[in-house]
Amino acid sequence: MTVRADPELSALIGRVLPKPPNAVPWTVQLVDWIEHVDASIDCTSAVVRVQPTWRQTIYVAGLAHVTRHYPLALERIDFRSPEVGDAIDPRALERVNLWRAITIERGYHGGIFTGELSVGEAYVAQTFDRFGLFAHVLPAITVRKALSERRSKLRAIEATSRMARLHRSKISELLKTRLSQRKYDASYSVALDLFRTLLPSRVLRALELYDNGGVPLIELERHCINAVLEISESLLPTLIYQLDMAVAHAERLSPRVMHLAEADDIALGMLAL
Repeated sequence: MTVRADPELSALIGRVLPKPPNAVPWTVQLVDWIEHVDASIDCTSAVVRVQPTWRQTIYVAGLAHVTRHYPLALERIDFRSPEVGDAIDPRALERVNLWRAITIERGYHGGIFTGELSVGEAYVAQTFDRFGLFAHVLPAITVRKALSERRSKLRAIEATSRMARLHRSKISELLKTRLSQRKYDASYSVALDLFRTLLPSRVLRALELYDNGGVPLIELERHCINAVLEISESLLPTLIYQLDMAVAHAERLSPRVMHLAEADDIALGMLAL
């Protein structure tokens, strides 16, 4: 039995699927069996037939667009089935899910989309951690490419994490250098409320030991040297901005602080007289 999909599902599928070459909107119909899932396009219409569970099993699962394929229906494949046979490395069996799919495939030539759409069978593989996802007409290539994509994504994540750690370390070192060259009076205090949502709870507990709702800026800077290594990446710009503003304000209000090195130079000069 074929029925017209409700407007909400039709609109969702219309946004997800590639636009038909004839520029008419998709007419979405619901069918009970996977054997009846398909799509047809002619000069005046574009009709796609999917199962009522399309939203849950494909869209919500993140499988609505896989490489150049747009799955309309999925059927789980047992790796022991004849169509898979010995073509797939047994070591991959515990790391991927594999489906047989009815898909709409975008046509490409020389890496450029031709505008053509075709309907047919393909295989979709996804690693259990969802980092690897690929679709192809051959199951062995599908699994191999999904695992390869997973490795590429994990390498990219590690590289990003490495850069983030380096960035935090540089910020921490800059804060340490600035504190060593402090140009404001050590008694200058700031309101802790500006930093409550930016600092780790253990740092806040240590700073809350100071009375009168204020904390010496010099102590706040000391704690921030390590805090920037811990807090969320999204909080870093705000923390640094608030700290910069507090330091700049303290320097404007404080007389120039004589550094230890300068004091040593003066003392040595007096001894030489």
